[in-house]
Amino acid sequence: MPGRERREFQRLHLAEPVEARFGERPVRLVEIGISGARLEHLGRSTPGSTGKLAFAWESEQVEIDVEIVRCVSLGTQSANGEGLHHSGVLFLGATEGAGDALRRAISSAVVSRLTEQKLQGPPPDLYEFDETLRPGDAMFLTYTLDDGVWRKRRAFLPEQPEVGFTVALDEDKDELQRLCRAYEQADREGRRLLRLFCELSISDAMNVPRQR
Repeated sequence: MPGRERREFQRLHLAEPVEARFGERPVRLVEIGISGARLEHLGRSTPGSTGKLAFAWESEQVEIDVEIVRCVSLGTQSANGEGLHHSGVLFLGATEGAGDALRRAISSAVVSRLTEQKLQGPPPDLYEFDETLRPGDAMFLTYTLDDGVWRKRRAFLPEQPEVGFTVALDEDKDELQRLCRAYEQADREGRRLLRLFCELSISDAMNVPRQR
């Protein structure tokens, strides 16, 4: 239903997979977000196994501790389990530099995708804050689009709404105007990418991926 908030993080689908390594095993990134990724590889992987995922992307070197949470075969396998598989991985921890590099790389890719949509238009109509919360109570702002009008409220949790987005409380006002304008004009995929972009802006405050 419109306005219902979701806890899952957005993922960026990669048109061109990124070469990577899970431990000593060659894999390819086919989907990535701030909390996890989807890998493509030959042979089975074991859910629950952990290791380091390393890759270079958008001129950034990233190395993150991950856990495999699922593995799915994409087709016919040989008796020893060879064949193309997809594995979902959860990011367990990253150095501060790796977390920042991941955010920069995803942000660059998202901005590139959004630029292709050539979004533009007049500034949105913004309602005032819902003042039921004290200023110090919340770290985030949630913007929801209701019958063509933007409403905003302070939020305790960085959950992304179905129609709108959530950002950090101290986000620049002009940037928020641009985000609202872009969201109004974007198609369904563009809006999903904008929510991912907003998640990147608040992921440091959320300690995602967790620093080790």
